[in-house]
Amino acid sequence: VIHLFSLISCSLAASCFFGLLMINLKSKYHRLSLIKIFERSEWEKKSKKITEGREEVIGIKVAELSFAQCCFNKSWLLQLNSEEQVNHFVCCVCKEIANEPLEINCPEHEDMDGLLIAGEHCLKQYLDQNKNGCPVQCHDGCKYIKNKVIQRHINDLNVICPRQFQQDLDSAKHGKEGEKKSVGTTCNFKGKIKDLNDHLKNTCPLKLIQCWFKSFGCNYLCLEEGMDDHLISNMKFHFDLVMKQIESLQQTTRHCQKEKEKRNNEKYCIISCSECKLILHFLFEE
Repeated sequence: VIHLFSLISCSLAASCFFGLLMINLKSKYHRLSLIKIFERSEWEKKSKKITEGREEVIGIKVAELSFAQCCFNKSWLLQLNSEEQVNHFVCCVCKEIANEPLEINCPEHEDMDGLLIAGEHCLKQYLDQNKNGCPVQCHDGCKYIKNKVIQRHINDLNVICPRQFQQDLDSAKHGKEGEKKSVGTTCNFKGKIKDLNDHLKNTCPLKLIQCWFKSFGCNYLCLEEGMDDHLISNMKFHFDLVMKQIESLQQTTRHCQKEKEKRNNEKYCIISCSECKLILHFLFEE
């Protein structure tokens, strides 16, 4: 049974592997030679990079930014907004533009002009690290409230794609260093902050995607346009990952089979001992 399972598993794995790989590959890659793909020196070079845990990106480096907690980069917001539009929303902790703004309303500085704003993550982190000490003035028991009006104003600010912004910064940096960096995929998003999360998750062309074989152990990340190259160049590496998983399943199956046989033998020994006791009992009685 185990040998039969192994044979079926290997056949299914090979069929699924090559079928899945070839379905979505573009026609221009079909002309590549399999000899070149499986060339050992090339495969060893690429597989070594992946097994070392390096996540490579094709083309310009793209930053995976999170807006769930941190305040917004002021330079990024100034791409489409003026200083006057954003200066009222500066976080008093990190000096960037507040994300999820909280209004600090301690009695100790109620006479100060203007609103005292802080991003929710920044303020709570500051209070945790400073025993609830106020970031505006030196006193304990900092008090704050949510300010929904300011939140609506910030949500309505116009912005460009933050990944595109980071890509432009990297390009400018390489330009100053005298390096030539070719610009590949770009994102032309211009919209409001409140629409940004949906863009980053669903429509941004600079979004990094995971390798199809991540569940088997490949941690490669790249833009969608570079995934075909990765799959073509690492067919043998991915196949080895799949076979390794199959071998692991086979070992688990063999272990379960041995455990089952062991339990059956133990059960048989118990029954045999009980029968011996009954026989001895009858002999001694006679």
